[in-house]
This record gives sequence, structure tokens and C-alpha cells, in this order.
Amino acid sequence: MSQQQVTLRVDPHHAHGGAASDVFEEINYIPLESTKESLFQRIDQLLVTDDYFIILDRIGNSILIFDKNGKFHRRLDGLPGAEKVSLPRMQFKAISVDPVKKQLVVTRPHFMTEKIRQDGRTVFYFDFNGNFIKKHTYSFYFRDFCSIGQEKILFSVSPPGLKEFKAGQFFRLGYYQSDSVLYKNELLHKRGRDGADETGTGRDLSFNPATRQAMYNDSFQYTLHVLDSIGLQRTYRFIFPLANSLPADFTSNEKYDGSRIQFIKEQPSPIIDIFSAYTLNDYLLFGLFSMREGDYHWEEYIYNSRSGNLLSYSRIHPDSLSFFLPVYDSRILACDKGYVYGAVTSPKMYSYHAKNSRRNVDYPSELKEFFLKADRLANPVIIQLKPKKGL
Repeated sequence: MSQQQVTLRVDPHHAHGGAASDVFEEINYIPLESTKESLFQRIDQLLVTDDYFIILDRIGNSILIFDKNGKFHRRLDGLPGAEKVSLPRMQFKAISVDPVKKQLVVTRPHFMTEKIRQDGRTVFYFDFNGNFIKKHTYSFYFRDFCSIGQEKILFSVSPPGLKEFKAGQFFRLGYYQSDSVLYKNELLHKRGRDGADETGTGRDLSFNPATRQAMYNDSFQYTLHVLDSIGLQRTYRFIFPLANSLPADFTSNEKYDGSRIQFIKEQPSPIIDIFSAYTLNDYLLFGLFSMREGDYHWEEYIYNSRSGNLLSYSRIHPDSLSFFLPVYDSRILACDKGYVYGAVTSPKMYSYHAKNSRRNVDYPSELKEFFLKADRLANPVIIQLKPKKGL
């Protein structure tokens, strides 16, 4: 199978912005129902299906399911047969959706007790009503994963991964199907021997259930691999300004082994990682994780693959299309066939609402009801954004 490689020259410092109505064709705000049972602390992952928003709150050790109008549907607080823990971030690691079987797929962390380490090699399956279906235990630990359809799990392996790997080499990506593990040799490369050089966002895979495509990134590599249930389809190779780039041999040269993170911290403003990547029509959506003035920084972009134009979400400002409410609040969380999804915290929504008091803003009914309650402890509001064509 032929695989296409596309080279992109991207300078984040020259990204454009603009008014919301210049960038988006449609903006919708969907408040998530706030009851005692449905309250959560933050959105670590958002999955968007035909009928539901599915949210992972790792701080609150919960998975919550809301319908597309924001009405609460179900909550999961544990995994059958797995050790129940109350410590934040310990119950669930990541979630995915099988787009074919319409199932929720869950993994958990693999540290602390021996029992939790065992559970950390297990994938749990539920229906969208929260009913447990099955589980499968592997011989290795996941760094990240997604359920890509056709009974396949796409996963990245936590070093040292599998015992059969040669010293210093790891398959970082593979498929599981019907009790067989099918490895993809295309993404085999040399890395630090003990995983001590791992950094980045902690997430390697972004998945769009609507298109059934996954995007895999590898820290320091400046590449995005587009995969489906068949295999590797396309690779985007990014070329960034030299001042923001790591050495070309950064992952292969042994002189960096064990000292990559320290090397990064000593550079002025290096780009470390690409994350939250999706394709949407002619657009490539992605975030860049970098080091600025000794601290970690991230920013997200819309790249037009036809024109080469680059827009930064953080440089898009509200206008009448967005009811002068924020269109971005630090993260793009999901994507489907036509929309990009983020979320805004309730305090930020109420703050913008107060600033709009001198404007004659005609809010839609769901926002009128949301602002009438004025509860700063309420759940976040989902933002649904439809980018214009030809940006």
C-alpha cells in the first residue's frame, strides 16, 4: 500500500487571528446539565458520538455521558473487578469509542499497587448506558490507545514495552485484533533505553470516531501519522523555524540518551510535541507543545493544507456570531465530520456575560437559562465550532 508523505513548513509566530465571524460559519454553545449526580471537575478527554458527549474527568475519577443537548445520561465511577481507588487520576487513564459497535472503551493507569498494575494492562468495554460488556488483558502497558473500529485497538506502548524488543528499540505503535497483536514496522525507531527521556503531553493519539481516523505523534519527531483500520495512510512532516527546532538526530543520537529533557530546558524556545491533531475538510488541526522562558507552553492552530494559511485559536476574538462570548478556552477537545469542539468554564462564561451587560445581546434560550442560574460551580459549556471554507 502506498503511503503519502506531506511536508509542511509552519512558522507559529506568523499565525493569523481575526474575529469569530471571519473564521467560523457557525458557533453553538451547549451547557452541560449540572445536578448533584452530573457535576464534575474538569474535562480531560471529550468524545463526540452521533448521540452523546462522553467526558473523562481524571481528577474526579469519573466518566460522564451527556446527550447532544447537554442533558445528563450516565456516570461511571469504577471498573468491574478492578481495584477501586479514591486518589485523583488513579481510576481511569483514557477513554475511546468503538465507532462500529457503538461501545465505550476504557483503560486505567498502571502504577501504585500490584493489582492496579495488572488492571493497567486491561481494556474494559461498556455500552453507552454504562453497562459492562467485556474486558481483555494484554502482556504490556499502554501509553495511549484508541478503538479504531473493525475490532481493532490502536495503541502506543510504554517503554520498555514488550520483552522481545531489542535493547534501545521499541515499537511505539501497533494494532490488536481478535487476540492477535499486529505490529506496524513503519514506526520502529531508536529511543532512550529506559523511557527516562519521555516528555510531552502524555497523549500520543487523537481519534475522530466520525471519520474513523487516528493521528499519532511522537515527541521530538515533528511528524503526524494518519492511520485507519487498515494501517498507516499518510504522514505529515513539519519543518519549523530553526530557532524553535530540536536537532535532526535528537531521537537517534546516543549522546542525548538520558539527558533529552535537560537539553530541552536549556534551549530558548524549542517545540517539543504535536498534539490534539485532526483533519477536517481541507484543514489540519493541531496543537504545539513547547518550552518558553523555562516553562511549558501550548497553543493550537488551524492549517489550510491548500493555501498554507495558519490561524491560532488564541488570536480569534469574540464578536456578534459568538454573542461576544469566548470561542476558545485553552484546549480543542474533539472533532467530527463538520465541527470542532472545545469547552468554556462556567466562571469564564459568567465573566463574559457580565461584560456584555451594556450590549443588547440576544442569547439563545439555552444560554438565557444558563445565565439565569448564575452558578459558578456549574459544569462547563461545550463549544461547537464550524470553520468557514477557504480560510
